[in-house]
Formats: sequence, structure tokens, C-alpha cells
Amino acid sequence: MVRRGVIFWIMQIDSDTDRSTPLFGPYTMILPNATAISEVVAAANGDVVFLDRARIFAAQQKITGNGTGGVSIGMDNALTVNIVSSGPVKLLPRSTLNGDIDCATNVVIDGTASLFGQLTQNASFDAAKQVSLNLDLPWPVSSDRILPPGQSVTVAPGTYNNLHVFSNANARLSAGEYRLTSLQVEPQGIITIDDTAGPRAGKWRMHSHQNGAV
Repeated sequence: MVRRGVIFWIMQIDSDTDRSTPLFGPYTMILPNATAISEVVAAANGDVVFLDRARIFAAQQKITGNGTGGVSIGMDNALTVNIVSSGPVKLLPRSTLNGDIDCATNVVIDGTASLFGQLTQNASFDAAKQVSLNLDLPWPVSSDRILPPGQSVTVAPGTYNNLHVFSNANARLSAGEYRLTSLQVEPQGIITIDDTAGPRAGKWRMHSHQNGAV
């Protein structure tokens, strides 16, 4: 479950980036419609794409996208979260969104998808809010962290190449900062975030693939 104070920053790096060169901040994250940082659980300066069968539970929180391609929710997703997007929003077959959509352009909802919340299209957004992000992603990073099916493991904060959570595995994140090249969560895989001891920040430099639950 994603809770308040847990933020995933998605830093999209071109495929031809020199991977021998460390990435350093600060970078600027653009939050559309003057969204407050305290409201955000996932943000991208570009487009946001959820693949199939993702699960996110973050009531009253927001996913923001500032790209022209907008936010795309793949098939068979179950999301409890609000969406704020400068570009179009797509809700693909058999997906369910429990939350509101605020979109500066248009929203397309498949006939088999369900929206339980308020829909606002072609909205007049307030000025975007810019948030400075201090980023220090050294390269190369440490080895992969792979959780085989059925394992439940506390993953310590730190820098990892790939975090891969297989089906029915549970990666428990504790207080601190996680720096990842990629995050992959298989169907029925779980990431459990405990924010009782403080906030967590997840940063990955290339891509994320999630079919499980966060």
C-alpha cells in the first residue's frame, strides 16, 4: 500500500545516455495544476504508462503526468488514486479507477472499464508547480536484488541495479532512499511500504514494469 509521504520519482533517461556517467541533480519535477508535493505518490515530467494488472492503493493521493501523451492505464488494472494530467488520459479494458480524473485535454474510457469518481475534461489548469529534486545516481550501481516466488524480504535502502519481485513475493521497504535502475513487479508480486519511521523515496533512472501490487 502506498501511503502519504511516499514518493516515486520517475526520471526518464534517453537510451543513448552514457551509463558510465553518474547522474547528479538538482532536477526539476513539474507538477501540473499547482499540485502540492504532499499530495503526490507518483510523478513524471513526461508521460505515465501503467502496464496490465497493476494494483495501487493510495486514496486521496495523486498521480501526475506532464507529458503530451498523458496518462495511460493498461488492461485489468485496479487503482485507488486520483489522476492529474496535462495530456489525455486513457483507461483501457477491464480496468477500475477509484478516484477522480482532472485532465487538461480529453479522457477516453473503454466500455469495459470503470471510473468511480469525478471526471473533469478540458480543464483550465492553474500554473504548474516546479519542485527541485536533488538526485545523485552513481553508475555503475550495485548488483540486482531478486525476490523469488513466495519470499518476503525487507530490502534495505540503498542503490540497486534491478529490483525484481516475482509472483507472490513481498518486498518490504523501510525508511530511507532507494535508487534503482529498474523496478519489475510480476503479477501477484507485492511491494509493502512502511512509513511509520519516516518517508521513503524511490528513484529509478531507466524504467519501471509493474504487474503486481504496491
